[in-house]
Amino acid sequence: MPSMCLGYGFVEFFWDRASADDPWSGHHFTLQLHRLAHRNRTDVHDVLRARYGRFTPRLRFEKLQRLLTRRGVPLVEIPEITGTGPYFHTFWQPDSRVAITVIGTYGEHETPDNLRVGDVYSVHGPLRAEEVAWRKAQVQEPV
Repeated sequence: MPSMCLGYGFVEFFWDRASADDPWSGHHFTLQLHRLAHRNRTDVHDVLRARYGRFTPRLRFEKLQRLLTRRGVPLVEIPEITGTGPYFHTFWQPDSRVAITVIGTYGEHETPDNLRVGDVYSVHGPLRAEEVAWRKAQVQEPV
């Protein structure tokens, strides 16, 4: 299946299609917020900067969660895909199907040196309910 990714600094959009004769269909997006910690001005497109202003190098999950809670937007922590924990934690917003990945603990060669525990690593979507259910099913219950 042909696929395509267009990246605009820290923003990425993904499409796929069944064949060269079929139309492209949007598949998912990712905001690679960890890239902002490099402080490379080209990671934030001028159009985004003009619309939203300055982007900080790091986004604290605690702050984001507090702002979302005030707006009545709940987040649910979901299990990580095997091999990424305990370095990362993922929080899911069921209505929007958007997921937020957060640095859970530092790991040499596992997490970026310029981020701290509790910083948002990325935002992506959609994360379908079926994927969340599959992740939950992978977690082994203690005997």
